[in-house]
Amino acid sequence: MGGYVIPDNIVINGVKIQVLFNGSLDSHDEYGRYLPDKFIIEIDPMLPDEKKRMVLIHEIIEAINNIYDIGLKHHQINLLEAGLSSMELFR
Repeated sequence: MGGYVIPDNIVINGVKIQVLFNGSLDSHDEYGRYLPDKFIIEIDPMLPDEKKRMVLIHEIIEAINNIYDIGLKHHQINLLEAGLSSMELFR
């Protein structure tokens, strides 16, 4: 994945979140999701590596939004994902 490996787990403020690949997400256009009640991020394993990385970033933002009760709208999360995904740090 261009030197970037999807981790098995991430920790946000002491909350351990498991990262899983799930080939049976609910809809044909759902690439990933954050399950706050289980502390799990699921990513579609059939996505190209670059898209998996972007989905992980998006779901991490979703988790931060939930854990800190920030109240970001989905559009704002998409914008943050686009900005963070474009950083050379993640390439």
